[in-house]
Amino acid sequence: RLRLGQSLAQCALLGLDLSGCDLRNADFAGATLERVRLGGANLANANFRSASLRECDLQRANLAQACFDEALGMSLTLEGADLAGASFVASRLFAVRFGAAMLRGCRAAGAVLSKCNLDGATLAGADLQGAVLQEVQLAGANLQGADLRRTSLPNCQLSNADLTGCQLQGASFVQAELSGAGLARVELADAAFVQCNLQRANLRGAKIFRTMFGEVDLRFADLRETELVEVMWKDADLRSAQLPRGKL
Repeated sequence: RLRLGQSLAQCALLGLDLSGCDLRNADFAGATLERVRLGGANLANANFRSASLRECDLQRANLAQACFDEALGMSLTLEGADLAGASFVASRLFAVRFGAAMLRGCRAAGAVLSKCNLDGATLAGADLQGAVLQEVQLAGANLQGADLRRTSLPNCQLSNADLTGCQLQGASFVQAELSGAGLARVELADAAFVQCNLQRANLRGAKIFRTMFGEVDLRFADLRETELVEVMWKDADLRSAQLPRGKL
């Protein structure tokens, strides 16, 4: 029988059903978990550092303050999970479903996420510095005040996402869908938007320095009160956009 705070470090857990179990502070460091069912389990402060998780069900689990640093996650279900304050530093996540999960204040600097679904998730105040988000679904996600400095977001779906007040210095958006996205008061410097859809995006009051907009669709976007310094526009469509006073 598993106990609170029990160490399962370096163990192999295959096909177990631990749904609803109280596993607060459990140590799974370096463990292998495959097809483990942990839906609704209490895993607050659990340690999954350097663990390998494949095809595990963690729906609606309490993973607040859990550590997944340098972990590998593949085909996981974390929909509706509480991951507030969790850490994913330098983790590698593939085809993980985070739909509507709570990730407020999580730390994922240097992480790699590929083909993950974060639609409707809350990532307000998250630290994603230097992360790579490739083909990640973030439609309607809350990223208010998140740190996305030097983050790469190729082929991401961010339609209607709220990025108000984000730090985007050095960020790169390539072929990203940002229609209707909230980018008010963001800080952009040395960033790039290439072949992106920014129709009806709200950039009001943004500070934009040394940033390139190449082959972007900014029709009906709100650029009022933006501060634009050394911005490069290349084949940008600004028809019907609300522009700042003065020159672009």
